[in-house]
Amino acid sequence: MAPFTLSPIFFVVLALFYAAISVESNVVPAIFAFGDSLADVGNNNYLNVPINDKSNFPHYGIDFLGQVPTGRFSNGFNTIDFIAKNLGFQKSPPPYLSIKNVGDMLGGVSFASAGSGILQTTVIENLSLLNYHFRMLFIIILIFHILLGQGKGILDMATQVNYFEKTKHDLATKLGELVVDIHLTKSLFYFVTANNDIFAYYVATGAANSTENAQFIENLVDEFLGHLTKLHKLGARKFAITGTGPLGCVPFIRSLTPTGGCFDALNQLSVQFNAVAESRIKQLSGQLAGFQYSYFKSNIATAMITAVLDKFGKIFVIKIIKLIYRSLSVV
Repeated sequence: MAPFTLSPIFFVVLALFYAAISVESNVVPAIFAFGDSLADVGNNNYLNVPINDKSNFPHYGIDFLGQVPTGRFSNGFNTIDFIAKNLGFQKSPPPYLSIKNVGDMLGGVSFASAGSGILQTTVIENLSLLNYHFRMLFIIILIFHILLGQGKGILDMATQVNYFEKTKHDLATKLGELVVDIHLTKSLFYFVTANNDIFAYYVATGAANSTENAQFIENLVDEFLGHLTKLHKLGARKFAITGTGPLGCVPFIRSLTPTGGCFDALNQLSVQFNAVAESRIKQLSGQLAGFQYSYFKSNIATAMITAVLDKFGKIFVIKIIKLIYRSLSVV
């Protein structure tokens, strides 16, 4: 999701969640990450995409080691960095497009690409369905992001999965199929996606028709499950999935609403996606042998963060963040 950056608190809570459900680090030999800017660690640096889908320039990375912009859409570490740290890795898996040696893939790969979605293409139309205020907002934020970015250089989910298939082939050629198959069954497959799909759908339709909204969500989840099923066929067994967050409460969007409040229509689409996706993935886990998963409810985590901020204030929360950072050894 290139148009905005989430608070570091979100990443800490997310990392703690995966720490709670993860097995010991030596049981997870590799992490393979898929998704959008919340997990991109530099793939878009190598792509011919608009500047808004890149983050390899200041002030990105201002709190990263050496204050270096790395291609992460964050001031420092992002989601996959915290997860990797919690699982005992020295660093997050490298971006796929940066890898030159097959051996560098053994500890995992990030295929994530900022601006990507589950769907291969999105089209913005029917902007007249939005009121003037939000029409201007989404034109400013998304017109270049989606029309010029997604589908034209961005690694959509299908491309990311195809790149993993090639990665498995390259590893099997070097190490042997049996070794790689065992390796993949123990590895973690992490996803954070669908956010940009929901943004694009809203811009295209205004989310004015509840029946069409439900059908869109079903189709989106169908497509996502197709990718999970293909990865399972390729040997993946352990899946960690981050659900969509409260997209209507993104700070920049809130700053442009008349009251400074959240935009409920976007939040509702996100809630719908999480409900359908979690239910359908649970069903899928009963159909595919050895399929294990966790589903992180971003909406609940964000609500918890907001409640803590409202009750205890920013200074208290910052102190807690610093303590958590020290416990994770990432500062």
